[in-house]
Amino acid sequence: MGGGGSSVQTTAPTPLTGVSIQTSANGLPIALVYGTTRVTPNLMGYWDFTAIPQTSSQTSGSKGGGGGSPSVSGYTYTASFQFALCEGPITGITNAWIDKTQENPSALFSLFLGTYPQAAWSYLTSNHPGEDLGYPGIAYAAAAGYDLGTSANLPNHNFEVQGKFLLGGGVLDADPKDIITDLLTNPATGVPNAPALGDLTQYSKYCKASGLLLSPCYDTQTAAASMLTDLFQLTNTGVYFSEGVLKAVPYGDETISNGVTYTPVLTPIGNLGDDDFLSDGSSDPITVKRNAIATTVNTSADACNQVTLEFLNRANAYIAETVTVQDQVSIDTYGLRPMSTITAHQIADANVAQAAAMLILQRSIAIRATYEFRLGWQWCYLEPTDLITITDTVLGLNLYPVRILSIEEDEYGTLTISAEDAPAGVASHVVGNVPQNGGYSADYNAAAGSVSAVCIFEPPFALASGTGLEVWAGVSGPVDSGIWGGANVWVSYDGTTYQLLTTINGPARVGHLAGMISPTSTGPLAVQLDGQGGQLLAASAADAAALHSLFYVGGASPEFMAYQGATLTGANAYNLSSLVRGAYGSAEAAHYADDPFVRVDDSLAKSGSLALSLIGSTIHFKFQSFNIWGGGLEDLSTLTAYTYTVSGEQATGNAVSGLTATAVSGSSVLTTLTWDADPSADHYVVDQSGDGVTWQRTGETKATTWADSALYGVSTRFRVASVRALASSWSSSAFLNIGYTGMWNSNGSTLMWNANSATHMWSS
Repeated sequence: MGGGGSSVQTTAPTPLTGVSIQTSANGLPIALVYGTTRVTPNLMGYWDFTAIPQTSSQTSGSKGGGGGSPSVSGYTYTASFQFALCEGPITGITNAWIDKTQENPSALFSLFLGTYPQAAWSYLTSNHPGEDLGYPGIAYAAAAGYDLGTSANLPNHNFEVQGKFLLGGGVLDADPKDIITDLLTNPATGVPNAPALGDLTQYSKYCKASGLLLSPCYDTQTAAASMLTDLFQLTNTGVYFSEGVLKAVPYGDETISNGVTYTPVLTPIGNLGDDDFLSDGSSDPITVKRNAIATTVNTSADACNQVTLEFLNRANAYIAETVTVQDQVSIDTYGLRPMSTITAHQIADANVAQAAAMLILQRSIAIRATYEFRLGWQWCYLEPTDLITITDTVLGLNLYPVRILSIEEDEYGTLTISAEDAPAGVASHVVGNVPQNGGYSADYNAAAGSVSAVCIFEPPFALASGTGLEVWAGVSGPVDSGIWGGANVWVSYDGTTYQLLTTINGPARVGHLAGMISPTSTGPLAVQLDGQGGQLLAASAADAAALHSLFYVGGASPEFMAYQGATLTGANAYNLSSLVRGAYGSAEAAHYADDPFVRVDDSLAKSGSLALSLIGSTIHFKFQSFNIWGGGLEDLSTLTAYTYTVSGEQATGNAVSGLTATAVSGSSVLTTLTWDADPSADHYVVDQSGDGVTWQRTGETKATTWADSALYGVSTRFRVASVRALASSWSSSAFLNIGYTGMWNSNGSTLMWNANSATHMWSS
């Protein structure tokens, strides 16, 4: 706001010279995104880092004031850059998180979807020709002249990317069949010499009907086999190679219809009996191992009865959350046996996570044994995942259902088969919305609402700094807002161009008078706090006398007061009593209902020392609200502008009291002026005028008397002001008019001024 000071600023902040990047690394894999998930970008280039000096006016502090000169108070920064996101082409980029704030990326960035071909960023074409690469097949976001604020650090950015194979119709995830097919066969990103894929139609129907849809982001180097194993485990499906083809068979054992119908094949391929098993005569033809499935329970020898699965919850900004499922009967019988947490960031929906965890749990609890036996070559048509039954009179098994896990053939054509339990019903789950505890997610970008109460005033000289000229403001947020955190205070001299002055954190106790009070009354004074209200606590007599409970009342005759008693009379309404009137030299005056009120404390916005040349200027204020997380900033262009005209009355001076003029005996041209001392004055200035319009400065003094010639004879007019700071000028509409009788008064002691000029000589 053009703050003045007692000395010239000799040092200035040093501008930073480069941006501190978020992440930029060579050799990182280009992420593959399927479905919709959150992606952390890699900075692939930046340009035009610019430091913008923030200037203000600085007074020289010389006697009598003076003008100001620009002074750098700090810097803000901008930069242009590109963020690489993932392999393209993708469907879209729908959200951006900048630190904790969620933003619309299309409002801040130029978005490129990784098409073939892809046009270059026009900013580079215009400003850096030769560097304007198209980057075909890479989805990225670019920003030109991006506002970094007062820091050269790039905030942390994340983007919600809608990648490949969205199912559509409001479904943001992808069919696992499409993910697997692309991972293996994509000509640009697929696996070299990948095996041929079998018919995945049944697998696709099962995933869609069961709601087992996924949204993985592959951004680290990982073996393709590991990727496929995880995908098939999460979708309750067995996978194997046969006849040179990769085949997948869902474990689902119930018909499901959910827009797509899945019908399982439950007829056994064969029924094996005692005559079918090969034996060496020294052991039972079927070997049984009572154990859990090692690949499911992470090599634990126990059947786990609790499964915890970690996923990225799309409904909660893709924060990593967990779902936990357990079998209470098993826990009551055998005690809690938890499985190690399964990391499943391929899942972005809580219902999918719940279903996947439940299917894994059911397999862990119900499938407890493996069976190993040998068959002759006539059973060579069997394949892994096939359902068969086994009958063994020694073991007491009769048409017992098992599912083949693996088949090995030796040089003689003998088949060694491993199988697992295949009880009915354990490979199915309920399809639907599962109740979940998604936790609390703060909306860091929620709008807090505009300020609802504002009071702007000038503080007493004794409370101000530097020149003694400051402007303070108290504001309060919307009445019913529970997330209003404060406001940025912007100022302008022309009502068009605004600069940031300071920040208010939390509401002030600001409101209005609810009734009238006379100049001599010490209360009660009825006060209604506006906006978010607040509490006025009673003070001791000593605190009131020391002005520790100071408040300001505006209106036609502003006054500073302090109070002792504070009685609550209604919602945010108080009666203040035992008032200390006329604090800091303000005049005791009558005040009326609706006059502004504000409690003077540290919740106010304070401008700091201002140049005295601002006296008489009109300043425009805007208060830009933010929420309790620092986000949700209002659009500055839409805000109401509050205007305030700087009076300077508190800082510059006031007409002295007790001003008298005496003709010097024996002289026709000398006059002695005397006045009462002002304890807050730095010095006094004396002006003369012949017409009361044009004034001439005739002296400055620290004393309370002045002797000078009456330059204009009988029409001489005098004015004297007590000056609290070195002012370059001051003005008054009242003055002392000396009317002589003759050239001088014979007795020399007669007071020679016009009686009606004894009013205060200061006018704002």
